[in-house]
Amino acid sequence: MKTYKKLTIGIMILFVGLSCSTPFRLVTWKEYVSGRVKQTVDAIIAQKTADALRVMTQTAPTLTPQVSQESGDDESQAEYSRDRRARPCYYARLVGESVPDGSDFEPGEYFQKSWSLRNVGSCVWYPDMRLVFKSGDQMEGPDSVRLNEYVEPGEIGTFTVELSAPEDEGRHSGYWWMQSAEGYRFAQVYVKIDVEEPEEEPTEEPTEEPTEEPTEITGVELSASQESLLDPCPVTVTSSAAITANGPGEFRYFWELGTGEESDDFYVTFDEAGTQTVSYDWVFSEPGTVEFRLYIIPVDVYGPLEYSVECTIP
Repeated sequence: MKTYKKLTIGIMILFVGLSCSTPFRLVTWKEYVSGRVKQTVDAIIAQKTADALRVMTQTAPTLTPQVSQESGDDESQAEYSRDRRARPCYYARLVGESVPDGSDFEPGEYFQKSWSLRNVGSCVWYPDMRLVFKSGDQMEGPDSVRLNEYVEPGEIGTFTVELSAPEDEGRHSGYWWMQSAEGYRFAQVYVKIDVEEPEEEPTEEPTEEPTEEPTEITGVELSASQESLLDPCPVTVTSSAAITANGPGEFRYFWELGTGEESDDFYVTFDEAGTQTVSYDWVFSEPGTVEFRLYIIPVDVYGPLEYSVECTIP
């Protein structure tokens, strides 16, 4: 008990000594409230600053260009909205293209190459997004082409470039990548073609058609006769012609007397080369000398053949 009293008295003496050596002032209620408000405001500002820094860190574009090949177009749209903060701002996946790798073109042949890419990042692609030539063979293409459309995350955008196959034969490749308006580049794509000269078709030598010589009359022998030289006038005299041709054909002909009298037109037909005999009967009412001519149309004339008609006048 005595010990407890001694300890209590010592503590009181220590407290009085400290009070004398340390300044002491009572705090008013207004000062107390102001201090608590300041502490609260400082805590809120510190929390907001920390949250803003965390959001900026999660949504900043990654510095590694990325592109991947999509296995199909049936992927759910929910995949692109799920935990978007975990995705980079600019990220693309190739879902389709024209002109498959290894397509054949002739030197200088023009063609279009298109790439369809899905926006699998967390940022919108604006119309001023570009596809920029990177390296390889540019194939007379532009330095860049604009997207010219808005592509939300999960949607597909398409770039198309006009190209021309190089003049040199062989495999040619050109590489392109996307570029944002801020100059950030990502999603490399490429075109690969084979250039080949067209095969020359063999030139066929013109074959000469066998020329057939036109069928011609190669000879004509004229003759004339009558049945009896003692018959009374009038008598019948037959004029004849042995016509030779060098091949098949048909010829028109007629006879003419020296007096100008003509026969009707007739035809002689050859199935092959050879000789055929044609004749015509004339009637004379008195004896005398006559002339026979054979005309083969258009211009051949054979004769004249002179013949003496013999008959007795009653």
